[in-house]
Amino acid sequence: MPPSAPLIELRGLVKSFGKQAVLRGVDLDVLRGETVVILGASGGGKSVILKHCIGLLQPDAGEVRIDGYVIASPTVTDYAMIRRRMGMLFQGAALFDSMSAGENIKFAVREHDRHLSEAQLDNMMREKLALVNLRPDVATKMPSELSGGMKKRLGLARALALGPQVLLYDEPTTGLDPVTASVINKLILEMQQKLGMTGIVVTHDLDSAFQIANRIAFLYEGRIIFFGSPEEIRTVQDPRVREFVGG
Repeated sequence: MPPSAPLIELRGLVKSFGKQAVLRGVDLDVLRGETVVILGASGGGKSVILKHCIGLLQPDAGEVRIDGYVIASPTVTDYAMIRRRMGMLFQGAALFDSMSAGENIKFAVREHDRHLSEAQLDNMMREKLALVNLRPDVATKMPSELSGGMKKRLGLARALALGPQVLLYDEPTTGLDPVTASVINKLILEMQQKLGMTGIVVTHDLDSAFQIANRIAFLYEGRIIFFGSPEEIRTVQDPRVREFVGG
């Protein structure tokens, strides 16, 4: 695709769970190298969008395109492409409790690159720990020994292990104190600025959204009703958006 074309395209995304319609035709374009934040009410479907992007859910209608290729639709899923090109930081970090921090990072690479030696895996693991500002000795610790902020950073290191083009962040600062949340926000900015990473962030944290977003999408009753810059959302006249941002 041309460099100016969106890297990620959501077209008419529809998803229901039982009789409850969650997504009612979501359209969204994410450009290369930008960070898009999705805001909206709790339970409104923000995380459902992320799960469609990475192939954890399939839409009832519509499609997800990455670099022009359809990777998710009611009939098409290319998991190999998704897992290579996209990483995800889950809300609770979703670490394997029975594995050390270092083994958590190496897990996906072991599955996808079986030809790598243990020394190569160790080098990769230390590199990813350094990217998220964790010391090498953290590698030997178990997730239960880490603070909430360290778990988030470890989850980010694991998401980076396969060298993705896109990072998806599900409530990256939830449950963290303001100082630790600021550290996570700075890391998200660094992933974009140093690695050219494209990002989609789901968050309720308005301070975080205004700090990290190039553009903000507002999800309301299953549709995107606003999509623009942080400056534009501050002055938007739509009462549904103004109530959320001003409240």
